[in-house]
Amino acid sequence: MLFRSVHPHQPTEAELAVADAVLARTPAPTTYARIDLVEFAGAPALMEAELIEPELFLGATAEAAMNFARVLRDAAS
Repeated sequence: MLFRSVHPHQPTEAELAVADAVLARTPAPTTYARIDLVEFAGAPALMEAELIEPELFLGATAEAAMNFARVLRDAAS
């Protein structure tokens, strides 16, 4: 059994910059992406770019499900 925990995290400017750089290099725009980072040599570094996610963490915040529904609606328009 895998034990893990999910905690809210407010990304730093440096983390956002790395995530933006990763997303800029995907072959096509994504509806969902989770960019997992680790600290390496004192800076954020890519650990994993999850572009197909079986667990969307829709219960992570009160507005997560509605935000995702809005993205899907807008993508279909």
